[in-house]
Amino acid sequence: SLDKTYHFSLNETVPIHSVISEITEMIEQKEKVRLSGNPQGLSLYNPAAGTSLPGENSLSECCIRNGSSLIFV
Repeated sequence: SLDKTYHFSLNETVPIHSVISEITEMIEQKEKVRLSGNPQGLSLYNPAAGTSLPGENSLSECCIRNGSSLIFV
């Protein structure tokens, strides 16, 4: 657990599973670590709605807008 806050500009039109891969890569590069575990087990959680975002949808399809906060788990 890194327990850190990151600010990203993300493409709102690509599938969330692609966004998760991009976030994973950026965190690994920034922290100089390799995230362990199953990459398919990672997800984005929308605390405002209390839901996990489906990987096949895009951020815009999930009503995620500029400035939204998400939790990477």
